[in-house]
Amino acid sequence: YAQQHLESWPHEVGGDNMGPWVRLYLDGSEGSAWAWCAGFVSFILRQASHTLEVPLPLVRSFHCGDLARDARKKGLLLEGTAEGDSRLGPGCVFLRRHGEDGWSHTGFVADAEAQLFTTIEGNADNGEHGRGYEVCQRIGGYGDYDFILLG
Repeated sequence: YAQQHLESWPHEVGGDNMGPWVRLYLDGSEGSAWAWCAGFVSFILRQASHTLEVPLPLVRSFHCGDLARDARKKGLLLEGTAEGDSRLGPGCVFLRRHGEDGWSHTGFVADAEAQLFTTIEGNADNGEHGRGYEVCQRIGGYGDYDFILLG
């Protein structure tokens, strides 16, 4: 589902965190106070769970910290170094760490290799604009990331 959304190029329209795609991912909310990366993850998980007729693996939330804390409670959070971890793969969720027990961004792992992983993430950009505004695909190192193992 994340790949299908990526191919449709969801993006902000009319301002920071505004537009029909943002409202879709945030159950009708939008505006500068509504970063929508976790809403994108939650929406995709809800679509997949509905199709597979299984319960949501994580609490539905618009906040990265809620996703991380729920995953930790369920034993799904891989904290710290994940480079080369064979459990990582498509469908896992990444969380960019911010501080000791905080997270500032999230999205899906599309592919995991020994030193790099590819993502599909919302409220991001390809690095040209300096702020997130679309669903895009990126490549990065494992550095400051934790992962939610979903599959």
